Amino acid sequence: MGAIAATAGCLDFILGDDLSFSASAASVSDSALSESGYDKRRTQKKTFEKTFEVGGESRSVSVTNVYAEYDRTIDLSFLGGSQRAATFTAATTPKAKVLGQTFNPIKDMSPAEIVRRAQGRYQGLSNLQTSGEHTVTILGKDATVTRFTGEAELSGSGQTVDIELQVSEAVSSGDDFLLAVSGYPQRLADEERQHYVTLAGGVQHDG
Repeated sequence: MGAIAATAGCLDFILGDDLSFSASAASVSDSALSESGYDKRRTQKKTFEKTFEVGGESRSVSVTNVYAEYDRTIDLSFLGGSQRAATFTAATTPKAKVLGQTFNPIKDMSPAEIVRRAQGRYQGLSNLQTSGEHTVTILGKDATVTRFTGEAELSGSGQTVDIELQVSEAVSSGDDFLLAVSGYPQRLADEERQHYVTLAGGVQHDG
């Protein structure tokens, strides 16, 4: 049966039948949310096309990522009051397995593209610059996190904010890859960096 299934997969790839891969959702533990002051905002799926090449053949396949987004209210008096402008997202992307090879669908995405897909609070990211790296534990595994600074418009406010972003490398989890993404005003960097460590350590995934 395994050989038949593998052969069918090869024929799908070569003959052009639809190939699609979907991730399963991650979440953040209640204890991590309580400690950091974050709340669940939403879980959403986003599907895009990705081209893979195997054995000289090139195919576009459908990839569905899942984003579990959390946020918390922070004081933005310079923008007229408090807003839910500190965000954290546990993002999952499926391991695309084609002809025996496993691909990471987000491997070649830029940090700006990853952040844009992973949250809805900040738009129009610009002037992104790498500002440092550190290591966190995600699902019991060490993951390198890259920090970026830049500018973005806070959704719904029309105001441009100096922000800091954190994007982890992807870690393997079952049939998926998982990464942790956060964004917040630079002036809250010291506090939110610690929240990121707490939330990343509280990520759960049954994929």
